[in-house]
Amino acid sequence: MMLVPHFELPHVWPKVVKWLEEAIKINQGDENLFDVGMAINSGIYELWWEDGKFAAVVQIQDFPRQRVATILYAGGALEAFKEMYLVAKKIAKDRGIDVMRVWGRAGWERSLGLKRIGVILQETL
Repeated sequence: MMLVPHFELPHVWPKVVKWLEEAIKINQGDENLFDVGMAINSGIYELWWEDGKFAAVVQIQDFPRQRVATILYAGGALEAFKEMYLVAKKIAKDRGIDVMRVWGRAGWERSLGLKRIGVILQETL
């Protein structure tokens, strides 16, 4: 697994765009594929990737009491994602990240063995 530096994004993007496009379809409507690509390019989000296996868009936030890595979008093979998550936890710890969060389908909760601590609800007005 690698963190894609912004200067490598043009080479990696065509390999991950399909996965990310599918993941972004199941979001809260805050952003589209273009917005996510711009956020990765500008360093707001990170792209974690393994060629031919998966891609994940991650947001790192520093709060007053903890540093949090939130996986916002992910796509690829389920088994590869599960392996990535184990590696990502170690890398995150090495980077001083205190908490990993995953936004996604209910299936991720079961697949990754994560504990549900709340629910995000949304209504479009």
